[in-house]
Amino acid sequence: MKRINILYKWFLVVLIISAVPSMIGALRCVFGVCDTHGEEVYGYFLSKAFYSIVTTTILYVGSVGIIQLLNRNYSWEKSVPKRIFLELILIFSFSTLAQIGILKAFSFSSFVACQDLTFAVYFENILFGNTITFMVVSLIEGNYFLKQWKKSMIRAEKAKQESIKSQYSSLKSQLDPHFLFNSLNVLSSLMRKDLNKAELFIDDFAKVYRYVLEVKNEMVVDLASEIEFLKAYVNLQQIRFGKALQLEMKLEPLVLECFVPPLSLQELVNNAIKHNEVLEESPLLIEVYNEGKTLVVKNNLQPRKEKMESTKLGIENLKKRYALLNNDLPEFSLTQTQFVAKIPMIEAE
Repeated sequence: MKRINILYKWFLVVLIISAVPSMIGALRCVFGVCDTHGEEVYGYFLSKAFYSIVTTTILYVGSVGIIQLLNRNYSWEKSVPKRIFLELILIFSFSTLAQIGILKAFSFSSFVACQDLTFAVYFENILFGNTITFMVVSLIEGNYFLKQWKKSMIRAEKAKQESIKSQYSSLKSQLDPHFLFNSLNVLSSLMRKDLNKAELFIDDFAKVYRYVLEVKNEMVVDLASEIEFLKAYVNLQQIRFGKALQLEMKLEPLVLECFVPPLSLQELVNNAIKHNEVLEESPLLIEVYNEGKTLVVKNNLQPRKEKMESTKLGIENLKKRYALLNNDLPEFSLTQTQFVAKIPMIEAE
């Protein structure tokens, strides 16, 4: 049924387009502008209509075929200027050669659209045919871009919703009673022992919550901001765990201009702390570095004796957000000694 609907739609498009030159020819004959070469006006109109349908069908099918070929091998996402150049060259070359061939074929037929194939006849038919082809191709591509725009709006809205869910989830984890209780205990202890450290703790504590609130409506943030937030978050955890928690970062300066979903690094670090022992005699080492435009977050494995229930919501949420933002998805791998997360960075357009 779907195939029949497509064929029916295609048939209507060809008829509508082919009717345009036929109507123009008829109007010219009514006003005495055309030369019927001795034919009756009715027969002349029929030959013109037949010529128009054949030409329209060939040009329409050929142009659609070229567009589909380019979509498979040279999509708009690769380079818009090059795609436009290739499409115009291929379609107009095909349209011109096809019309020359059609005119030649009709000149040998008794059912003739035009018998005297002068340069003026070629020029008029090709110019008119190429103009109509350009208009039709513009409508086809315009319809394609409209559909893509609608899809991108839907994807953006879904990404925004996933991002808000992630921010809410992260905010809840930060506001977890255990986290607050431990943080306040640490702060109380520091207030008695080291006021300078207590002041630094308060600064980092404020940075963490301020950042979460600032990015709650963002789909992506620059890596530089995400790294600063991560440092503040790890600083808070290190005051609690001391040397038992270690963070090593080695990032090329250029990648700091790339983008990642907000709180994605914190989610991975929090996941590592949640599921592993953090002991001074056996530190939990979290490494953050880049491999080209891929961000790698790696930690050594030393599972807790008491198994923490894992919902895997953080990782699944991250995958969903990347699916809506980028074709490349995060990769997660688990070995006997390490957990490795590879996060594609999104380049600024």
